[in-house]
Amino acid sequence: MTGIGGDLFAILWSAEDQELVGLDASGRAGSLLTPEALRVDGHEHMPGGGPASVTVPGAVSGWVALLDRYGTMSLAEVLAPATRIAEEGFPVTPVIARQWRDQEEKLAGDAGARATYLIDGKRGPEAGEWFQNPDLARSFRMLAAEGGAVFYGGELGSTVVDGLAELGGNLTLEDLTNHSAEWVEPISINFRDYT
Repeated sequence: MTGIGGDLFAILWSAEDQELVGLDASGRAGSLLTPEALRVDGHEHMPGGGPASVTVPGAVSGWVALLDRYGTMSLAEVLAPATRIAEEGFPVTPVIARQWRDQEEKLAGDAGARATYLIDGKRGPEAGEWFQNPDLARSFRMLAAEGGAVFYGGELGSTVVDGLAELGGNLTLEDLTNHSAEWVEPISINFRDYT
């Protein structure tokens, strides 16, 4: 359940290279986040939610890294189905409708979330109700046209940073610009005849 604003971790086997590889596309904390800033905002510990908890989203960098290294399709081709679904909508499943209902109060507390995810700004969609997200579709189209750089330092990244700043977030555009996914060797251990 990770989207454009989340992180990405992958472990995959490359048959061509005959090796197991790992990808860490997780983001760091914003450069404006300091213990002092947290205390000024009334936090004694690192918050588990809200704007102060938001790190640099790494998912897009992970998508790009995986496609660059192993892909057979372009980012635009990969994003096309998700773009269409976000634009045209989809019927909400019973499980997702229930989970959405459980988050209505939280979503209502943020103007952007309320406008995006609550029907008439008041309630989550019912099971079977059609949900569309044209802003997400627009973001996917920007990524498809301009690549990951539009997120990591470009117009889409600026929108994220500015919106988060209004809520009290700690990310800067430079934080996004400095982000990159990292190929890593997955940890392993030998046990009998197996690794």
